[in-house]
Amino acid sequence: MRRPPVPDWTVETGIGADRPPLYVHVGGCRMASKRVRAVTRVIAA
Repeated sequence: MRRPPVPDWTVETGIGADRPPLYVHVGGCRMASKRVRAVTRVIAA
């Protein structure tokens, strides 16, 4: 099975029910915790 490609950017979220975004990391960053989600460069108009 192949792994999905590494995202360009990830957002690390906080702890708790609301989980606000805390940090933006470059994809594959080893400093990011396990609470990350991938984001893209698409800008909403």
